[in-house]
Amino acid sequence: MIESGTLQCFDLTLTTQGLLHIGDGKVIPKKFYMLNGNTISYIDEERLFALLLRRNQLERFEAYCLGADTDLGRFFKSIALSPAEQHALVRCTFRSADALDENHSCKEIRPFIRNTANQVYVPGSSIKGALRTALLFSMIQQDGSKKAPLDWQKPRGAFEARYLHQLYPQIERDTPQKDLLRGLSVSDSQVIADSAMCLSCKCDASVSGAVRKLPVCRECIAPGQLIHTTLTLDQSILRGRITKESLLRAIQTFAAYHQKTYAEHFTVPDHAHYQLAASTLFLGGGAGFFSKTLSYPYEGKQLALQHASAFMCKSFRAHHHENDPALGISPHTMKYGLYHQELFPFGPCKVDIL
Repeated sequence: MIESGTLQCFDLTLTTQGLLHIGDGKVIPKKFYMLNGNTISYIDEERLFALLLRRNQLERFEAYCLGADTDLGRFFKSIALSPAEQHALVRCTFRSADALDENHSCKEIRPFIRNTANQVYVPGSSIKGALRTALLFSMIQQDGSKKAPLDWQKPRGAFEARYLHQLYPQIERDTPQKDLLRGLSVSDSQVIADSAMCLSCKCDASVSGAVRKLPVCRECIAPGQLIHTTLTLDQSILRGRITKESLLRAIQTFAAYHQKTYAEHFTVPDHAHYQLAASTLFLGGGAGFFSKTLSYPYEGKQLALQHASAFMCKSFRAHHHENDPALGISPHTMKYGLYHQELFPFGPCKVDIL
């Protein structure tokens, strides 16, 4: 830790215990990446279209896009692009693992967020959001008073202000100025090498352990990778209400609750890895409804189960969430990703704060 006045700066390290996906909101179509053995390459679209214009090949590329062929490398060969010219179009390359194959079972890809230099990083806001969830859970658990009804259209709205808007009590209306977590900041992570990345197919695992593979591919940070960032606590704002020690306790108690109340309802599928550290944060895509909404600890398990089932029935009518109360958990699936023929959960990261 480095301390300067009221500022306390810590090295916060996340170790991926599964697959971590934080999307950039875009989708890479089937025909806009190259597969070469066990690697995949994204193409820089601006460079590609500039080259097609120079070569007068736009019409042939349009025909390729409208046709059945999904092999971009084969198209490049058909217009006589040399390997060097193809390489000049590549934006980044990483492992495809077993998400795609040479027979080209192509799928759209959800890419990981990257900075303006095309480098992978984990936004500090994503990590702070996961810390916020753990802290809120701890505050809910310590509160024995009667709670306001939960608005299931905004399932965190009922309690975020109640527990976190502790600053400036003289201000009656809710405003971000009152948020206690103004005193907690997390930097964007250090750059993560493309060699730490992989492509993974999303899978749904049922309570019984049955697995259904979905036609969705995500670019992920692979299991066992380190993510380095900086956590800063401003004690001029926090005044001891959040410390390194209380933060770690909150992370550990929420991870234990997640395991006991949610994960233990699910049989671990064959060829799946699901052994999590005591200090585990859940973040990113696929981490799940349970790890982000906090409706279960706020309402209590039985009431939250009924409400979650009804909410899921309205949101996903074809998924039979009306049966969730009988299963004892809602939602009734856990998200895994396929990586080298083994299943890893999405989102869990071991936390170290030094």
